[in-house]
Amino acid sequence: DSGDGVTIEDGTYNNALDVVDSTHGRGSSSGYVYIRARNWGNVTLTVAPNFPHSVDHYKQFAGLRFDPGTNSKSAAGRYLRFFYCGFGHGFLGGTGTGLDNCMNWGIGTNDVTPGAQHHLYEWCYVYGPGGRYAFQIYNSDSIVVRGLIARHELGWSDTKGDPQATVTNYNSTNISWQNVIVLDPKSMTNATAGIYNPSNSRASSNVKFLDCMAVFKDATSAPLQGIAWDDSATCPGQVVSNFLALGTAQPG
Repeated sequence: DSGDGVTIEDGTYNNALDVVDSTHGRGSSSGYVYIRARNWGNVTLTVAPNFPHSVDHYKQFAGLRFDPGTNSKSAAGRYLRFFYCGFGHGFLGGTGTGLDNCMNWGIGTNDVTPGAQHHLYEWCYVYGPGGRYAFQIYNSDSIVVRGLIARHELGWSDTKGDPQATVTNYNSTNISWQNVIVLDPKSMTNATAGIYNPSNSRASSNVKFLDCMAVFKDATSAPLQGIAWDDSATCPGQVVSNFLALGTAQPG
């Protein structure tokens, strides 16, 4: 019910009944349902969550690690909050199955527009071997990401030259990236940027990157950039303020 919640004890939860979804226990605008770790960082969920689109979830999570291995993790629908949560692994590329075109955490979906709306991610982190992107906002509206730390490790096995990136803002509106830190990517081919803004002929608008940084040991995956845009579509209302790029081929 609205305002109720669950506190989870330390451990790794891998049973099908442990899936986090919105079949039961939705909150309301007057009270989010909470799901939190007793000791933040010591609870790992290895079953892929299920946050369907066109649903008002009204759920908030604190101190959990979403780490279902080879499955992409994603969140669609409206009204979700994540505090001090980790998003791990994703799919390690190289099998040729196509599953490596995925991400550690994705926000949004192509099934409806917007695919996700009114999400907040505060002081979260992305880690471990991933797929094409580590953390992506796609076809979404009104998303705030504050204090994210992300590292993209190993990437995927694409041979066509398609881009890869750590943090991706894709075809979305009214997005605020604040205090995002992108750390040195490891062994990525065709890497484009730490923070990447593809438009695919439908540009994002009103997107802000405030006090963010990309810190790389070196630019071995040249032309790896701190922040970059592509395609011919214009990007109205975009703001980059106080962006720091260290060890990159060029800022953007």
